[in-house]
Amino acid sequence: MKEHERLAEAERHLRRTAMDVLEVLRKEAGFREEDRAEFHIGLMQLPSRDKVGLVDIRFDSPARKTVCCVSLPTAGHFSAIPHGFPVSRRFEIARLDRARIDGRGHVQLDDGSEMRALEIEPARLPIEPSDLDWRIVHLTLELVGAKDCYRSLREDFPPDERDIVPDLRFLDLARLSALTLPPLRDITRYIAARHKKVSGQQIANSLRKFGIRHPQARPQ
Repeated sequence: MKEHERLAEAERHLRRTAMDVLEVLRKEAGFREEDRAEFHIGLMQLPSRDKVGLVDIRFDSPARKTVCCVSLPTAGHFSAIPHGFPVSRRFEIARLDRARIDGRGHVQLDDGSEMRALEIEPARLPIEPSDLDWRIVHLTLELVGAKDCYRSLREDFPPDERDIVPDLRFLDLARLSALTLPPLRDITRYIAARHKKVSGQQIANSLRKFGIRHPQARPQ
């Protein structure tokens, strides 16, 4: 089995379109118009429960000892012009898995659908929550008394060794999804009283980043 070789990975976040990928393959892997490359999408679920895809385009040339891989930014959706349509449409990124692309940028999905002018929509990943995000989450947990969402470092050690381990506590994201919260207006008031006034939308966005579902307002 051939090893995989990543090309121009440092410029990954600058690429957006299928043609950006083909430019790299032509320059560094000798990709020609009659060649074909294949999309591979590795799906993952964010704490918010949104699904995004890790986008790789692989070119396996018989003339090379490696399979060349060019990546695009992680995305939840892409847009393209389907065959027979005059304008671009939006699709979930999972549909690109196993799609094939030729040297003109024409893409054929695994189900046989054809499209062109493909461009991905980079996902906004909550890799580094802001200080305000953390403050909102901690105050919300304080409001509902959710102390069990904080895990002690000692829990990972045998009982006879726990006394020698500092009782440090950290937020266990796996325990957040089952929380039952009060109405958003109550959370907003509590945070305003303990910290500062923050909009309900900001609070909802911050909670969602951590996989906490905020209560939906009831229709009037």
